[in-house]
Amino acid sequence: MPITVGVSLAAACVFAGSSDFVLFDRHSWPGRPSVFKGAEMVGDYAQIRGLYARFAQEGSGIQIRTPTGDRPVDVSAWFGADVYVFVEFRAMKAPAPEQIHVELLAMDRLSEPMGKVIAESESASPSSAEKISGDMRRLRLKLRKPDGLTPAFCPELVKIIARGKGALAVTRIAASGACVGPNRLPVPPSGNDEHLWLRVKGRSIVTSPLAAGGEKPFVAVGVGYGKNVILRGFDDLVAEYCKRMGMNTIRLAFYNQFFNSRATEPLVLDDVAAFVDPVIAAARRHGLYVILDDHAYFKNEIDEETARGEQKSAGWTTARFEDWVKCWGRVAEKYKGEPRILGYELCNEPVCEPDVARKWYKRAIDEIRRHDKRHIVILGAHHWSHSRSMEATWSGVADKIDAPYDNAVFAFHDYPMDDDPWKVQKVLAAFQDKYNVPVMCTEFGGGGTPERVHREAQAGMLALFAKEGISWMIWTIQDRPDLGQGYPSRAVKEDRKWGAAVTPPERYWIPYPEIWAPVARIVASQMPVKGK
Repeated sequence: MPITVGVSLAAACVFAGSSDFVLFDRHSWPGRPSVFKGAEMVGDYAQIRGLYARFAQEGSGIQIRTPTGDRPVDVSAWFGADVYVFVEFRAMKAPAPEQIHVELLAMDRLSEPMGKVIAESESASPSSAEKISGDMRRLRLKLRKPDGLTPAFCPELVKIIARGKGALAVTRIAASGACVGPNRLPVPPSGNDEHLWLRVKGRSIVTSPLAAGGEKPFVAVGVGYGKNVILRGFDDLVAEYCKRMGMNTIRLAFYNQFFNSRATEPLVLDDVAAFVDPVIAAARRHGLYVILDDHAYFKNEIDEETARGEQKSAGWTTARFEDWVKCWGRVAEKYKGEPRILGYELCNEPVCEPDVARKWYKRAIDEIRRHDKRHIVILGAHHWSHSRSMEATWSGVADKIDAPYDNAVFAFHDYPMDDDPWKVQKVLAAFQDKYNVPVMCTEFGGGGTPERVHREAQAGMLALFAKEGISWMIWTIQDRPDLGQGYPSRAVKEDRKWGAAVTPPERYWIPYPEIWAPVARIVASQMPVKGK
């Protein structure tokens, strides 16, 4: 999405052309992102509710992202003596936040791994804003020059942050000052990243020979990111959280045909790129990989509340399958040179017969290989991608399905009450002994009831992964402390006498971090660095 910075040498805030502002609001985000066009918000949610961006909670705000195609520019002059950010907003009936300020995340495009610096504005109370007209207000915030900023740094992300509970309807933001030009804010380039490429070798995913230490097994550990469905589009904060918790990968649930499988919301490649590119940029900044998980089922819209039961939704038609194959070709063409993508997970959980899954997976692989011969393809199995379904889906062809590239990983999903970890281990051992291919658990975990069953299942699966060197993606990062804070509930405490548990100051949650996080920090491979 193109971003143009408003320019004005006077105090007035004037925009140079149209700007796209991606909303960032944890409470009122729609199922599909709405955007600002200039000073107007458009999209599904705007049409239904008629709202602008709202601050409704401590730390909520707006992110302004930049397109990946823009090149870095020297922005050291941006932070002179008289550079201001103007935030225009409409007063709400609810009390305003105590203060707001703006943060500019800049990136060092020369370092390895890349560093970052935050350029902050001063903080100010919305009550001090000047009146423009009616209930419209404008707040002027001076940018503080960060220490150590050089031409190597380029801005990537602008955030408006609210402090204290309250609500504002933000309508526009612009920078103003003699040194601010109308350039687009650039996303940092990938640079010479050949050492980051991963590939399959026997039962393992391995690093590039160009990485320090050469070719060696790489264990991917990460989390599912249900962007704008389960968790709002907090790409940068999600990446920062994953890195801090010891992970090296984000499994991004994206869609190559329809948003969240809804046939009323068709997508084009530009929609896909606008959804995916900011996540790749965040992964680049924080030193992570991304798995592109086409979160489809080979059925029309799935009822997520009963996703383990029979679905009334019809299976795909041949025309729908053909379109899916072509869409994967377009995605592969766009991302064929991006080593931060660990692999393409072609379908989240096929709900179909084994021969149907095998046929269309093969068609998609062949289409991808017409454009992209380097990326790993990640293949699930019929009937919800359970490990017990792998042999039926890939019988006789698992070691040939991606010939001559042989760069396929076989994904499985197992939750509590699907199969016990020891049963999963037997199934995986037989499959790998027979075909000599890598397997990866791209979904497991989750919280739920009975709580003890879920905790024990998660611990058992983590032990299995650690013993066998299996990569894993836990499901899923969410903004639900009541479900995911991870510390023993009353039901568990009653007969264990756990004592009081201190809730950590985390904003995002994955169930039971005291179980999975220590394992992640131990077993996740370090990101490859360039060899000498």
